[in-house]
Amino acid sequence: MTEDYLTDWNADGVAERFAEFDTALWWRLGYRALPQLLAPDRFDGERQTLLDLGCGDGTVTSWIAQHTASAVVGVDRSSVMIRAARRGADPAGHTRFVHRPADRTGLPTDSIDAAWAAFLAVCLPDMAALRAVVAELARVVRPGGRVVLLDSHPDTTGVDFGDVVQGEPDVTYSEGDRLPVRMRRQDGSWSSITDTYWTRATYDSVLGEAGFEDVEQREPLLDPADGRDDDPVEPERRQRWHAATERPPFLIVSARRTVTGN
Repeated sequence: MTEDYLTDWNADGVAERFAEFDTALWWRLGYRALPQLLAPDRFDGERQTLLDLGCGDGTVTSWIAQHTASAVVGVDRSSVMIRAARRGADPAGHTRFVHRPADRTGLPTDSIDAAWAAFLAVCLPDMAALRAVVAELARVVRPGGRVVLLDSHPDTTGVDFGDVVQGEPDVTYSEGDRLPVRMRRQDGSWSSITDTYWTRATYDSVLGEAGFEDVEQREPLLDPADGRDDDPVEPERRQRWHAATERPPFLIVSARRTVTGN
């Protein structure tokens, strides 16, 4: 039975619980694509200011800062996650972490060059909350700036991707339904959380309503031969992740804030 409530990421022990998850598949098919999608031609000049909305423990925030030479602001409503993020902050000082709700960041209007929200939409309780967060992205990101949303793929619920199962097999979900998610820990055991289900059309509509254009959806698949010489995929993982070579576990949605007059 799916719970009626979402996982409380502000509860005691939640940061430690999050750190236990085996997120290697998330990195290979999701997080690593972010620098190129955010601003492929803008990281060679002056320093950019980026936003990680719903930054969690800040691991991705600091990685993006290091790989783009950008200043990155991480915002999260969970005080537990923000404390963890500050403890592990980029030692070069290119990250700043703010404890605020995602729909009220307190950041100046048009102050962000590009932003991303990874697995934030699925943590929001309803359409009103989702629209409010996207509206806040539209407010703080400068005209022409890009946003990227990374989330569970709504068309592959119930598929066992080896390290994650998002939804129950043979169950049809509708927009706003609670979605049970099972995630593998690094020790091989499993943990359960509860997310919200959004359709692919939802992402297009809320971004368009908020004033974004050039909306594009990507469905990354795992190359059966994926893995560079300096970063190979272990045979056991390759076998475990086989479903991700045929069906996408994640959906990446990118868009550009409309420039007035265009």
